[in-house]
Amino acid sequence: MFNISMSATSLKLVRSAAILAVVAPITLLSACSSQPAPQPAPEMAPPAPAPAPAPAPAPAPTPPPARG
Repeated sequence: MFNISMSATSLKLVRSAAILAVVAPITLLSACSSQPAPQPAPEMAPPAPAPAPAPAPAPAPTPPPARG
C-alpha cells in the first residue's frame, strides 16, 4: 500500500508529473505531425533535456484574512 501521509509538495509534484506524462506525448505527436519534414526515429534522436516541472494547474485556495 502507498503511504497516505505525503506532503503537499509531493502531491503537487506527483500531480504535475502525471499531467506531464499525459500532455507530453500528445504535444510531441501534434508537433511531429504538423511538420512536413520527416522526423528521425526516437532511437536515433539525441536525448532531450529534462523539462522544468510544470506549475500546479489549480492554485491552493487562499485562507480567509485574519481578523484583528
